[in-house]
Amino acid sequence: MNLRVGYFLIAENKVNLGAKVWFSFSVTNDGDAGIAYSGLGAFVPGVLHKPSWGGQVLKPGETLVWEDWFATSKAGLYPVHLGICTEPGAHEDAEKLTASWQTLAGPIMVAVGMDFPAPASAALDNGSFEGGLTGWSVYHISAESAAGIEDRAKGATLVLDGQRALRFEQHHKVLHSGAFQQVRVGRGSTLKLTGAAYLLYGSSVPANNRIREISSAFRVGIDPAGGVDPAGSGVKWGSVGGDTAWVSASVQDSAEADVVTVFADARIGLDWPPDIALATLDSLELEVTPIAAPPQDPDPEPEPEPVVTDVWEVDLLVGGTLPLRGIIRRVVAKAK
Repeated sequence: MNLRVGYFLIAENKVNLGAKVWFSFSVTNDGDAGIAYSGLGAFVPGVLHKPSWGGQVLKPGETLVWEDWFATSKAGLYPVHLGICTEPGAHEDAEKLTASWQTLAGPIMVAVGMDFPAPASAALDNGSFEGGLTGWSVYHISAESAAGIEDRAKGATLVLDGQRALRFEQHHKVLHSGAFQQVRVGRGSTLKLTGAAYLLYGSSVPANNRIREISSAFRVGIDPAGGVDPAGSGVKWGSVGGDTAWVSASVQDSAEADVVTVFADARIGLDWPPDIALATLDSLELEVTPIAAPPQDPDPEPEPEPVVTDVWEVDLLVGGTLPLRGIIRRVVAKAK
């Protein structure tokens, strides 16, 4: 498909809940044949599809320039793509054919009703999974799921920070998997762990899709004593309800040892396992504030050394024949 994107722009990438997210684009058909489409516009995978045009044919050499908007009342970080659905039909059909949309440009991240998370911190090794699973150990609380790395270089679109993210995939079973890492921080340090996840789930058959009846959640946790069991009683968890958008979670604690363990995991389908469950984790950051050293009393100033002058009573002979008597006294005084 010889479709060239001139530009794809988002007017504001941070808006309030329900506010309009304005986007604009330009596409040109560089091919020799017309391109029929039922939808052409912005979309967020698994969340929303906004076909600005549909039921049309873009003729050879024709350029379409357009501006449009979408809105959502759900807070989250949304990867917005410019896309096209080439299935036949009107734009109303394209809104339902979510699996048939192809990305033309993007994604551009848009924060709705929330702030963008901070980039991954150096306190963690490989906090944004740019180095794959280096520094991390994967675990599964329910049935083992397939763990891998999302990579933009290989066409991945669900990446928040940098070029890569951690991905778990499960079919027809509950997905409850995560990763942990031990970090040297210093006993008594104050810790704050944050991270983000994108959760997708549903049926491979649209007619059987029960997406709204599936529970999901993303959470991060800290074991302040350095334990590595995610089910251990010593882990303090922070949790946030999952949704089909980037959601963030955080937790705070104080280190009880010089080494602590941080966890991040996703749960999908605890009440009803979906046909497919996908969880992408990214942008993990650990803020470490060392414990303040107690104030110390300044060293007292040393006592000054006394100034001593030794003087003695002596007899002197002048020229070897003339006696001369004098008295020189010892003087002891403290320096001021």
